[in-house]
Amino acid sequence: MKGRATLPSSCGHVEVMDADASILSWTYWVRSPAGAAHLGAASLALVLGAVVFLRRKGDRAHRAAGALFSAALLAVNLSALSMYAMSGGFNMFHALAILSLAALVPGVVMIYVYKRTRNSEHLATHAECMAWAYYGVAGAGFAQAISRGAAPEIGSGSAWLIIFAFFAMTWLWMRRAVRRLRAQARGIGAASWSTGG
Repeated sequence: MKGRATLPSSCGHVEVMDADASILSWTYWVRSPAGAAHLGAASLALVLGAVVFLRRKGDRAHRAAGALFSAALLAVNLSALSMYAMSGGFNMFHALAILSLAALVPGVVMIYVYKRTRNSEHLATHAECMAWAYYGVAGAGFAQAISRGAAPEIGSGSAWLIIFAFFAMTWLWMRRAVRRLRAQARGIGAASWSTGG
């Protein structure tokens, strides 16, 4: 049918509503209001998450960016769980959304627990959970870009090999980064406790 195509996926087939659209066009990636909200929230979460993790921690700007990041990430994950057009059922991206929520929720809870207890381990757990939540949305975005953007050109087997290699390499890097974040958070917590902040 003109204007429609299917792209190979490990979870069945990816339906593209406008087969004639350029890969750089909005209609190639977005097929519904939920998809538009998902893409917008994901883009916002990726930018805010980078701001949160790259700049100074613990100040007012960090807390404001962190709150917006958490809200955007919640919207990303809930909208992801509402969309099934890609494969017609539960797929890898739904699993990543659940894993991201499993990191996001305790990450947010831990910052409130820390405010009550001033236990730096709670702050370190907050930092770790939020880092893994960001990793989830960044990884899902990369996987979407490769599986939908590159797979038609390089084949689904090559696309999923690239995705697997990405997660294998970045997982090792993330483990080291999380250890540094935990140490940094413990230092912030100890300084805050000693100054009464």
